[in-house]
Amino acid sequence: MRTSIFNIHSGFLFLFSFLLLISCNKREDDNPSDELEVKISTVTINGLSIEDGATDISIEPAFTILFSRPVDNTKTAAAVKLTRGTQELGKAVGLTDGGLKLVVVPAEELAYATPYTLKIEAGELGPGSEQLLSPFEINFTTEMEPVPAFSAGDGSLASPYSINTAQELDLVRHFPNNHYSLGRDINAQDLIAGDPSGWLPIGTMARPFTGTFEGNGFSITGLMVQRTLRTNQGLFGVLAGNGAIRNLHLVQADVTGGSPIGALVGRIIEGQIESCSSTGTVSAVGDRAGGLVGSLEKGAITRSFSTSKVVGEGGMIGGLVGEVGLGAVELSFATGRVRAFKPEAGGLIGAVRENSLIKNCYATGEVIVLREGGGLIGHLAGTANSSYATGAITIEDENENGDFVGHAIGQKVISGSTNAIYYPADQVINYNGASMINTTGTAIDINSLSCSNPNMVFPFLDFTSVWNCSSSRNWISLSWE
Repeated sequence: MRTSIFNIHSGFLFLFSFLLLISCNKREDDNPSDELEVKISTVTINGLSIEDGATDISIEPAFTILFSRPVDNTKTAAAVKLTRGTQELGKAVGLTDGGLKLVVVPAEELAYATPYTLKIEAGELGPGSEQLLSPFEINFTTEMEPVPAFSAGDGSLASPYSINTAQELDLVRHFPNNHYSLGRDINAQDLIAGDPSGWLPIGTMARPFTGTFEGNGFSITGLMVQRTLRTNQGLFGVLAGNGAIRNLHLVQADVTGGSPIGALVGRIIEGQIESCSSTGTVSAVGDRAGGLVGSLEKGAITRSFSTSKVVGEGGMIGGLVGEVGLGAVELSFATGRVRAFKPEAGGLIGAVRENSLIKNCYATGEVIVLREGGGLIGHLAGTANSSYATGAITIEDENENGDFVGHAIGQKVISGSTNAIYYPADQVINYNGASMINTTGTAIDINSLSCSNPNMVFPFLDFTSVWNCSSSRNWISLSWE
């Protein structure tokens, strides 16, 4: 009897174990194993942690999402949605850290005091069928529109807002149509200490800076920008209309971003830059990068300079300006090293398009570029007069007939014209390609320069009011320096 009960009991345990095994297998079939599950570890906005229902969020947020395992860029980009009500908004999406970190940036600034939702839809995100099992969602509301809290002025041209603190400088972006006057040197590091993305530029495509900013000869030190997915990066993002910046100096700026990008201004749709300068580094993940201005579409730059080192993954890279579309650059110079991984780079300007004028300028920095490199200008379709270049030039692509390299001008197309362009007779050009070196300009033996009569060496330059000859310098300088 005891044996019979034992057998029945054993049979029941066997049947229970079998059914349990089937149930477990079914659950494993229905859901991916832990090895195939993607989880979201942390979410931050502009370097700060965020939770669902957050308020007072910047109208220019950068979301950083950390995953438990690598995800695929294309799959994840399709799964990310940024919405306002039922309207889906444009965005830029990029992966870093081997696919573990996702950065999401809205295409345009958001509206003030408005609710938004960032959502990642459930489904396959990883390259090896890894899945996000449940949709992820963060709801947030943007900040209230600030009020102008400046120490003096009313923002008019006759009575500009006075800027005397870093906090007042930070307010300028909220009122891009007003006028400003800097009253002292500013240390920008006080504003960006808690944000790894750094400074948020003044002026966007949606709300460009159209006022005036008078620097009064003061400087802004320690400007830092780290926004690789953002276009139009710099102290100012976009200048338009009657926008103007004068007598302002950036010291030790470190600006990294998309295209276009410059230490002072990323993109000038229309505007004026006068008596401004920059030192530091400008790094572009795209093209159109300049030590001072990324892209000058229409307007003028005068009496300005940059000593910044400029590096661009794309082309149109210049020591002072990346690209001049329709404008003028006069009485200006650049001394920083220029490095471009695609065509069109120059010690002063990467590319000068038709109907643009470069006059009374110079560049002394080394230029390294894939193709179309010049000591002064990489690609010239406009006009360049009364200028010179001294920096060494390296062309890295030596397998084509269209590499184009020149002492001063890399490539001068049919519409391009020059007058009174100079370069040293011993200028170094590292190039083994098949194209002829562009010798546009006049080779100068600088050892024959005499400051008692500099026009003997530079016969077409104005030494009365524009240029200055000093025995302490290897070459000549601009009179205003």
